Amino acid sequence: MRFQKQWPLAVLLAFAVLLELVGGCASKPSPPMMRQEGILFRSLIYWVTTGEMSRISRPEGVHVVGWTPDGGHLWWVSNADNGPAIWLSDPCGQSPPTKAFDPTAYPDFRFDRIAYGWLDDHTLFLNGQQRHTPEKREGVWRFDLRTGQLTLWQPGYAMDRAFSKHVALLWHPDEGFRLWAWGKFYSMPQGLPLRYDDTVHVSPDERWLLWREESGWYIAPLDAEAGPRFDRRRNVPTEGQFVGWVSEGSLLIFYSTESLSNEQVRYVFYMIDPQERAVKRTVSFASPRIRTWPPFTLGPSGDRVALDAVDFQNPDHTYAYIEVWDLVSGERQRIYETPRGTLTVRDWALVDVGACLHAPQEVP
Repeated sequence: MRFQKQWPLAVLLAFAVLLELVGGCASKPSPPMMRQEGILFRSLIYWVTTGEMSRISRPEGVHVVGWTPDGGHLWWVSNADNGPAIWLSDPCGQSPPTKAFDPTAYPDFRFDRIAYGWLDDHTLFLNGQQRHTPEKREGVWRFDLRTGQLTLWQPGYAMDRAFSKHVALLWHPDEGFRLWAWGKFYSMPQGLPLRYDDTVHVSPDERWLLWREESGWYIAPLDAEAGPRFDRRRNVPTEGQFVGWVSEGSLLIFYSTESLSNEQVRYVFYMIDPQERAVKRTVSFASPRIRTWPPFTLGPSGDRVALDAVDFQNPDHTYAYIEVWDLVSGERQRIYETPRGTLTVRDWALVDVGACLHAPQEVP
């Protein structure tokens, strides 16, 4: 007599559920990516991940600036009588922006129309003064988007640039430029150029501070307890222009130019280790001479740059264009060009497209 094995009912049910799961995974499409790299220029976004282009819905009188630090919103600015009004919209710019900070709600204040930005994902900073008070209240103010509270953060100072919620560069009329790091102030080295637009940088992981003097670039370790350790012996082996940081600060990227002809140059990019202060890798691109500065915007992955430029070689057909240069493969891709005006890359960030009202649509 032939014996036939009887499987327990629980085992058969479990096997059926497993088959359903496997079959479901094979037949259902993978969920869409919730974060994509987006290059913002004019009223357009080029989605690097998919190669699509989408158009931003821009109201009259409100100008888009870039993405918030977490990539969760586009932020905009418009002028009010006593300072800048800050607006927010979904990160794809498909919903109308809503006002996040309204200076007219503070009629006794006068805010700087130029110096404003982000301390962290939820906090704005503004330079300004409160008038019509017994004591002059002037300095850097912080505005919490979650609570709507406006407080005087650094009395007597003016913000130059906020690198993170822990590190910022401020100006004092009696003390000059001061570095604020983890709640403490530090003097900057003497001999710095008067303009700080491209002379001080802090790595995203807050471990390194880069500064430039007339004699070159220098780098200082940055610590929450000890602050910056300035040392002019720690020079960076390049005379080029700073582009950005790679992988939270593991590499610095600079570029320099070599003339090939009256109209052609070679752009050489240097990847430098901040600890060893040594060039780890270089890549170069031959290109028409670029008339804009600074022409390069580093992408969030650190392996590509966006170039905005104007081509003057053909006097009968002058046009502006944007290209993406791959610093690993050496490839280049033109993503947009126009025969009118100029183009400026406003921002390149990792964007939370899951927060958009609709998926990015290709511009015809």
